[in-house]
Amino acid sequence: MSGERVSRAAAPDTGLFNQQGSATPSDRMRPVTGALTRARGTLTIVTHLPGQRAALYRRRDEVVAARDARVRSAVRHAARSVPYFRDLLQRGGIDAREIRTAADLRRLPVVERATVQAAPEAFRSERRDGRNAIEFRTTGSTAMPLVVHHSRSSLLANIAYSERERLVEQGLLGRRRQYSAFDVRATGGTLPRVQEFYAASSYRPFRPGRRHVSVDDPPRAVLAAINESRPEVLRSYGGYLELLFRVAAATGELHHLPRVVSYSGDTMSETGRELIEHEFGIPVLSAYAAVEAFKIGFVCERRAGFHLHEDLCDVRIVDADGQDVPHGERGEVVVSNLVNRATVLLNYRLGDVARLVDEPCDCGRTSRRLVELEGRVDDIIELDDGEYVYPTRVWRVFRERSAILRYQLVQHARDRFELRVVTSAAPAAETEAEDATRELAELLGAAQVELVRCDDLPNGPGGKFRHLVPLPRDTS
Repeated sequence: MSGERVSRAAAPDTGLFNQQGSATPSDRMRPVTGALTRARGTLTIVTHLPGQRAALYRRRDEVVAARDARVRSAVRHAARSVPYFRDLLQRGGIDAREIRTAADLRRLPVVERATVQAAPEAFRSERRDGRNAIEFRTTGSTAMPLVVHHSRSSLLANIAYSERERLVEQGLLGRRRQYSAFDVRATGGTLPRVQEFYAASSYRPFRPGRRHVSVDDPPRAVLAAINESRPEVLRSYGGYLELLFRVAAATGELHHLPRVVSYSGDTMSETGRELIEHEFGIPVLSAYAAVEAFKIGFVCERRAGFHLHEDLCDVRIVDADGQDVPHGERGEVVVSNLVNRATVLLNYRLGDVARLVDEPCDCGRTSRRLVELEGRVDDIIELDDGEYVYPTRVWRVFRERSAILRYQLVQHARDRFELRVVTSAAPAAETEAEDATRELAELLGAAQVELVRCDDLPNGPGGKFRHLVPLPRDTS
């Protein structure tokens, strides 16, 4: 993998034969070495499995103690081997041993995405976990790539941590361990790279049977594949699932209904969730993750926000200046990945907007929850009068307009927009598109909104789709 450092001296061992055409000693040992690698990886997974299903049902003091223990470990690791944090602590005269709790992380500044983009190696551990890490590269909603390395041990442990989320799926499926899943994902990207690593590094226990298709396939072809495979769980990006089920509602071509729908990677509107849950009768689950932190939160059976993996990733909600907002108020999500020992990110501004609540959930889990997750700050529209429009306000315009299969609102100026729509063949399509345009113009402060009808609206980088494309944040 590209994240591994391979010396020139080791290059001959990467082929099946040496220059004389005979198998090298390294090649003759390769099957055994591969088996040992997978056995060691499986042992790592199994070692982390105990207690995962009960992890978020523990008493609050136990959850906090587990979180703070990982905070101390992560900070000391960063102080010893991560250039950015080693220099930061030295300049600030801060002893890493003084950072003992998640609250103490406030002594460190918020790390901006652009800082990591500009110098990714400064956040990469100089120790073995960093040197032998797996590289992931993403652009998100910007054109500038973000490079994050994950340690092999944290990637393997991630399989065990996933049992917390699988418990919800299994509960909705009748608590069976084995079940079939159908993934609609982008070709390439983070997930396939993780799956490739898992296949080479472990004998994965308890995995469901899976089939994969691409988000680039036509939605009706994907519906046909679902009908053929008859999966119990359907997984994809939130925006893509909205499109898929709108097409299914318009065409009637989804004959097999999965028992659970699950999304990650981007947001799903309340309108899309209501369509899937109410019209098709399928519960919608979601996992909140990012390439910077693979385990942040997940939706439980009650579907009332994202339960946080507090002992794996600390979460704060801050304002534009990086200061904590008052309890329960909306702000930007800042995370500290407490398990990755390759690229270490503490107090990292993820860029999403949400609220944090402490009130207990009816499901019995004791972890805090993120609610009203709006997507990235980059998806918020600023109007000419200084007001802000969040994605949920735009989603509501399309709540009852089922003939509009997909839309994208592009802001060209503070008071000028373009509404791109893909519609079904329903007679109401024309009227719905025009009514939506007028309603948006009023919502956006009497702005000019041009309606553009499209045959297709393609997905963006990594298979994700942006419903809103505002002006860049630094536009005056």
